[in-house]
Amino acid sequence: MAQYVNDKFGNQIYITKERWEHIHKRHPETIGFDKQIIKTVRTGNRTQLLLAPDVFKYKKSFDKLPESHSQIVVVVKFTHQLHEDQKTTENNFIITAYMK
Repeated sequence: MAQYVNDKFGNQIYITKERWEHIHKRHPETIGFDKQIIKTVRTGNRTQLLLAPDVFKYKKSFDKLPESHSQIVVVVKFTHQLHEDQKTTENNFIITAYMK
């Protein structure tokens, strides 16, 4: 089951259970900070990657992050899904998140 969040630009973005597991396995410092990760997508500063224009990084500073980290970074891919009736819908999803 996916969890959905809107960024401050009105884009609907989702994260799956598999992605949460990936984030927590690859970046164990993020365990217990899921609310901050979602808040980063909702209200963080967004920058577009130059070499991958369909990928954006959301960054937000937080107090009291572990191991002297000061920011959470969430990487989001923006795509469109083509349906049989030739209509497209947004398919924006979180790839990963980590602390910086």
